[in-house]
Amino acid sequence: MEEIFLDDRKYIIYAGCGKPEKIIFLFADKNEEQSVNMIYSNVCRMYVPNQRENASNYKEWLLVVCLIDDWNRELSPWKAPAVFGNEYFAGEGAETLSNLTEHCIPYMIEKYNINIEKCRLFTAGYSLAGLFSLWALHQSYIFSGAISCSGSLWFNGFEEYV
Repeated sequence: MEEIFLDDRKYIIYAGCGKPEKIIFLFADKNEEQSVNMIYSNVCRMYVPNQRENASNYKEWLLVVCLIDDWNRELSPWKAPAVFGNEYFAGEGAETLSNLTEHCIPYMIEKYNINIEKCRLFTAGYSLAGLFSLWALHQSYIFSGAISCSGSLWFNGFEEYV
């Protein structure tokens, strides 16, 4: 596990020991680091082979956790009125995506010697981060797919967007 700061954003990188063929960028609340560690440990126990003969079937992947300070501000694709309580959506998702594509992804390419033409990149998140993941997929051709768990697809204007 490696923690880095790129343009004032904290990322946690969970890397294996090979050249990655897949990178998952998971957007998570800054207070959920411990939960993310537990999820990563469980996923590794289920999918990483323990025996050498199975290792040839294992496709290396990285998990990069993008920690978010303020969901309504940093993950909303555009401004929208408050839905729950009185905190509105500031619409700064483009800045979050820009940080990922202009700082984090180039860092990963250099650090892990990634051939971007052969490596598949995915965004992932739940709730508003799930909505952001789908929106980011449509904003940039660099991503192969998105994982949206219970995504906030109710977000004002999203149905019209897709």
